[in-house]
Amino acid sequence: MSFALRIAGKGGDVRLSALWRDPTSRNELDQAQVAALKAQIGVSERQLLREFGYSEDQIDQMEQEKEARSQQLWEKMLQDFERGE
Repeated sequence: MSFALRIAGKGGDVRLSALWRDPTSRNELDQAQVAALKAQIGVSERQLLREFGYSEDQIDQMEQEKEARSQQLWEKMLQDFERGE
Protein backbone atom coordinates (compact mmCIF):
# COMPACT_ATOMS: atom_id res chain seq x y z
CA MET A 1 0.00 0.00 0.00
CA SER A 2 2.82 2.43 0.78
CA PHE A 3 4.29 1.64 -2.64
CA ALA A 4 0.96 2.58 -4.27
CA LEU A 5 0.89 5.85 -2.30
CA ARG A 6 4.44 6.70 -3.43
CA ILE A 7 3.51 6.07 -7.07
CA ALA A 8 0.49 8.33 -6.67
CA GLY A 9 2.79 11.01 -5.27
CA LYS A 10 1.23 10.87 -1.82
CA GLY A 11 3.60 8.49 -0.09
CA GLY A 12 6.31 10.72 1.32
CA ASP A 13 7.06 9.58 4.85
CA VAL A 14 3.76 7.82 5.39
CA ARG A 15 4.01 4.82 7.68
CA LEU A 16 1.23 2.26 7.37
CA SER A 17 0.27 -0.64 9.57
CA ALA A 18 -2.43 -3.26 9.31
CA LEU A 19 -4.98 -3.93 12.00
CA TRP A 20 -6.20 -7.50 11.78
CA ARG A 21 -9.18 -8.99 13.53
CA ASP A 22 -8.68 -12.14 15.54
CA PRO A 23 -9.11 -14.93 12.95
CA THR A 24 -10.40 -17.48 15.43
CA SER A 25 -14.11 -18.03 15.38
CA ARG A 26 -16.02 -17.11 18.52
CA ASN A 27 -18.73 -19.41 19.73
CA GLU A 28 -20.57 -17.82 22.64
CA LEU A 29 -21.47 -21.17 24.21
CA ASP A 30 -17.83 -22.31 24.10
CA GLN A 31 -16.71 -18.98 25.56
CA ALA A 32 -19.25 -19.25 28.38
CA GLN A 33 -18.19 -22.80 29.19
CA VAL A 34 -14.52 -21.84 29.26
CA ALA A 35 -15.37 -18.85 31.48
CA ALA A 36 -17.28 -21.14 33.89
CA LEU A 37 -14.26 -23.44 34.12
CA LYS A 38 -11.93 -20.50 34.70
CA ALA A 39 -14.23 -19.20 37.44
CA GLN A 40 -14.08 -22.63 39.12
CA ILE A 41 -10.30 -22.44 39.30
CA GLY A 42 -10.34 -18.92 40.72
CA VAL A 43 -10.19 -16.46 37.82
CA SER A 44 -11.93 -13.30 38.98
CA GLU A 45 -15.24 -12.21 37.53
CA ARG A 46 -13.65 -8.92 36.52
CA GLN A 47 -10.94 -10.72 34.53
CA LEU A 48 -13.53 -12.93 32.83
CA LEU A 49 -15.49 -9.85 31.78
CA ARG A 50 -12.30 -8.33 30.36
CA GLU A 51 -11.76 -11.51 28.34
CA PHE A 52 -15.30 -11.17 26.98
CA GLY A 53 -14.28 -7.74 25.68
CA TYR A 54 -15.99 -5.43 28.15
CA SER A 55 -14.24 -2.13 28.93
CA GLU A 56 -13.24 -1.15 32.45
CA ASP A 57 -16.05 1.43 32.49
CA GLN A 58 -18.60 -1.21 31.47
CA ILE A 59 -17.31 -3.58 34.14
CA ASP A 60 -17.50 -0.83 36.77
CA GLN A 61 -21.11 -0.12 35.74
CA MET A 62 -22.00 -3.83 35.96
CA GLU A 63 -20.46 -4.07 39.42
CA GLN A 64 -22.41 -1.02 40.61
CA GLU A 65 -25.65 -2.47 39.26
CA LYS A 66 -24.90 -5.83 40.90
CA GLU A 67 -24.22 -4.12 44.23
CA ALA A 68 -27.46 -2.13 43.97
CA ARG A 69 -29.46 -5.32 43.29
CA SER A 70 -27.80 -7.03 46.26
CA GLN A 71 -28.61 -4.08 48.51
CA GLN A 72 -32.26 -4.10 47.36
CA LEU A 73 -32.54 -7.83 48.00
CA TRP A 74 -30.99 -7.46 51.45
CA GLU A 75 -33.41 -4.65 52.36
CA LYS A 76 -36.40 -6.71 51.18
CA MET A 77 -35.27 -9.74 53.18
CA LEU A 78 -34.86 -7.56 56.27
CA GLN A 79 -38.33 -6.06 55.83
CA ASP A 80 -39.83 -9.54 55.37
CA PHE A 81 -38.05 -10.75 58.51
CA GLU A 82 -39.25 -7.79 60.54
CA ARG A 83 -42.83 -8.50 59.43
CA GLY A 84 -42.42 -12.14 60.46
CA GLU A 85 -42.60 -13.52 56.94
